[in-house]
Amino acid sequence: MGALLFVALLCLNLCTCVSPMSICAYGHAGCQLVSLANLFDRVIQHSARMHGLSRDLHSELEKYVLPGKNQIGSVSRKCHTSNILTPNGKETVQKLAHEELTEVILKLLTAWKDPLSLLHESMSEQQDVNTFISSKALEMNNLALELRQGVEKVMDK
Repeated sequence: MGALLFVALLCLNLCTCVSPMSICAYGHAGCQLVSLANLFDRVIQHSARMHGLSRDLHSELEKYVLPGKNQIGSVSRKCHTSNILTPNGKETVQKLAHEELTEVILKLLTAWKDPLSLLHESMSEQQDVNTFISSKALEMNNLALELRQGVEKVMDK
């Protein structure tokens, strides 16, 4: 997913200019500060997990939904996120204001909410399809939601 690249580049751009932040609500007893670098390491790991899930899901869809046709990878239709303008290359990303870059990340993460939910729901209703597809779609949906909430929390700080 393109979000992995943007989150990684956002990390490069933000890590040096923001101080440690709390990972829990203000005033919460036992609240600890986490460095922004550590927080972004977690986000990058989360994004890498999403990328792995999407790769597995793609393979599984080709095996169960379109066996022997390998049509998913060869379809020339535009992706539903193609209308989201994304920066091209590290230099372009570094020139963007932090707010613009995080807005692109949020748009990409939000754009996957409905398709992943729909895939999960439709696959969970299919009795002849492997439950792997449904469970991976749900897991990806949850990861995207967690990433979006994390990015929103960083934006609020």
